Amino acid sequence: MTTPNDSGNNVPPGGGYPQDGGAYQGGGYGGYPAASSAPAKNAIAPWALGVSIFAIVLCWVPLLNWLLALAGIVLGIIGIVKAGKINLPKNGKGMSIAAVVISVVAIVLSIVLSILVFKVAEEFVGEENLQKINECNQLPTAAERDECLDRVGNEIYEEKSSEINN
Repeated sequence: MTTPNDSGNNVPPGGGYPQDGGAYQGGGYGGYPAASSAPAKNAIAPWALGVSIFAIVLCWVPLLNWLLALAGIVLGIIGIVKAGKINLPKNGKGMSIAAVVISVVAIVLSIVLSILVFKVAEEFVGEENLQKINECNQLPTAAERDECLDRVGNEIYEEKSSEINN
């Protein structure tokens, strides 16, 4: 039988356990290299462009379009300012400028579409019926206005239905 202190035994003296409280004393692995500073990046620019594209796609929804376009303009301006602080060829300045331009086009397109819809509706309803609608809107109580607008709306519906059927 061998004991821990025998010369043929590979167990270090003291029972084979480290005497420093168990801390690992080995050489260890090489580890990871020190973190390098990554080049500055303009993360606002793609967001500005995405919001602006979404605004122009939804140009037929006026209020939502205007909110998205305003956000696209603000993000685009922030992206332009941030791009000025980044000294790289791809600093996002072009993307930010495109976002501002697309947002402005989205607002203008939304206004043009709104005017066009109102003009077509005005032509469809006719001047006489618009006068009746304005008279309904002048009534003092909401109940009277609603009743009048329902009556005028039904008259317009009947009138246009008979025109289409003839």
